[in-house]
Amino acid sequence: MKLLLLANCWCALAALWGLAGEIEPAAARAPMADDPAAPDSGALSSRDARVLRVEETVDPPQRFIYARFHLPSLADSYTIELRETRRLERLLGHHGRDRFGPVAYHVDFAQDETGALRLDVAAAIHSKDALAADDLPPGYAIKTSTPYRSLTLVFKGSPVDASVFWGRLEQMAVARGLTLSGRNREVLVDHDGFVATDYVTKLQLGVRHDRRS
Repeated sequence: MKLLLLANCWCALAALWGLAGEIEPAAARAPMADDPAAPDSGALSSRDARVLRVEETVDPPQRFIYARFHLPSLADSYTIELRETRRLERLLGHHGRDRFGPVAYHVDFAQDETGALRLDVAAAIHSKDALAADDLPPGYAIKTSTPYRSLTLVFKGSPVDASVFWGRLEQMAVARGLTLSGRNREVLVDHDGFVATDYVTKLQLGVRHDRRS
């Protein structure tokens, strides 16, 4: 009996030690090659983010996280507001297994009164100059280039769901006289050495006006 108790205590201590190693800060971890927060990728990094405010709704249960990234390499800045139903830590990717946060599948293209293009992907991209308007909330600054307005979408889902989502994007772009270019890359997620069964799909989009239309 004593040997059994000692064995149980040892297992409990080992489990606690594993948890302690699991919650180490993201800064202590080397970024993965497919990590969108890798410093040499040109993508968004949670280390450059500053959370402005967090709002929650009851019906439907949603969490609106307003944050801003500061990237010195931006050639042209736009903002994006992400609507997330999970933890703030998951969206900003503070820990290794939570670095990929899903985004909703609500997508739309539109033009504002000034003729500037707006792409809604459970979010809204507006020109930097329009941030002075009171009705435009601050959000994520994303890397973009003119005349292309580009962003990277990262969400969990099957390859089939990713293909359907990409098809919807293309249809909406064509219907609005826009040209949509990009590439779809699927990454098998590795959670601390254990291969997961879900995929992370990255959509890198470039949207521009079709001047021939």
